Amino acid sequence: MNLEERLAHLQWRKVCNESQIQGALKQTKQLVDRDTLLNATESKDASKWVRRVVQTELAKPLEISLEQYEQILRENDAESAALERASALHANSVAAIQAKMKLREEHAKRLRHYRKHKQLFLKQDDAAASPHRHPHKDNNESHPSRAKH
Repeated sequence: MNLEERLAHLQWRKVCNESQIQGALKQTKQLVDRDTLLNATESKDASKWVRRVVQTELAKPLEISLEQYEQILRENDAESAALERASALHANSVAAIQAKMKLREEHAKRLRHYRKHKQLFLKQDDAAASPHRHPHKDNNESHPSRAKH
């Protein structure tokens, strides 16, 4: 065999090998696709089976002993009592806050009323004490209610 024949033979072997590699890759891809499809089908079947089992078990009455039942009742009663106490505490807190707010509103109302009447009284007192007084002059010393002690 001469060199050209050997090169042609190697070229032919290369093409054959590439063809075999492509075939193997294609077959592997087909197997992976088939496995994926089978796994999906099996997983759907498994999930259907799990759902059926869960539904069957949920349809059955829960079987517990009398002791477990009494324990559940005690826990439920304790939880209800705790909720009642929390509710009563909350209601008392709300009532106390509302009472404080009402007292503060009444105090603020009395204070506004007092300030309003004090202001009116001072205006009347100023008008009666000095009808002709100068607006820039301080007359605090002349009025007995405002005299400095």
